[in-house]
Amino acid sequence: MIQIPVFYHPGQVHDPKSFSKSPLKPKLLAERIEKDANFHIVSDLISPIESSRLKLVHTAPYIDGLMAGTVADGFGNASKSDFKAIRTTVGNFVAAAEYALTQSPIVWSLTSGFHHATHKGGGGFCTIEGLTLAAFELRKFHTAKTLIWDEDLHYGNGCVDVIKTMDMGDYCTYHQSRFTHTLCRVDLGAYQRELRKMLLVLKPDILMYQASADNWMGDSMSGNLSLGQLYRRDVATFQEAKAAGIPVVCNLAGGYAGDYEDTLAIHMATGDAMKHTYILGDKQ
Repeated sequence: MIQIPVFYHPGQVHDPKSFSKSPLKPKLLAERIEKDANFHIVSDLISPIESSRLKLVHTAPYIDGLMAGTVADGFGNASKSDFKAIRTTVGNFVAAAEYALTQSPIVWSLTSGFHHATHKGGGGFCTIEGLTLAAFELRKFHTAKTLIWDEDLHYGNGCVDVIKTMDMGDYCTYHQSRFTHTLCRVDLGAYQRELRKMLLVLKPDILMYQASADNWMGDSMSGNLSLGQLYRRDVATFQEAKAAGIPVVCNLAGGYAGDYEDTLAIHMATGDAMKHTYILGDKQ
């Protein structure tokens, strides 16, 4: 039976006592996902990422301060135990990205909290820029070219900063669609054509897809998409990548609904879009 690998480790879960519930979200989703035979949880490949690897995309003073518990993370906390959980989160995404590149056309990484972390520090509930770190290592060990397709409602300033600072532009591209963001009128046909063109022109070896939930019109961040549009956005993304033969590592991003069950439902719908595209097809 074909199953979609879902990367999750209990060690990545922590409670920063923050407006963002992102660090608690993976556990809640894993409890739902493990009941679905179309997925299988992968934990044994995940461990807290070493500080030396974090320094590939961040300054040494920043990482050393986080390790010592003297520098605040992206949630505004200085906690060695929280940072170990964050390092496990980053270890999750880096391992999931390599697994997608080498072993599976689709991998779901139950992680978030990346794209606002800059070269010198964190912010916006993001501590480590795990997307570009994964791209850096995939280039180093597999000569891979990465397209970061970020559908969060907010601009990934951290991604852009790290790519520029570390001179990664020849193998790592950050992009947000013009057709599903801010207050633009959604046009999923144009969205799909835009992604198709990017894949054709850039010819990446892997697509890192941030399937955000804060684009939902009921989110406290004032997105503009319905639940159905979010689902079709995800299906369109997976269909284009599959048609182009490009593996996808998909993570979580955003999601600040008043009722957190709404956020979890949006993420689970992303999983449904994976099943529809890679397993069920026309049978759904």
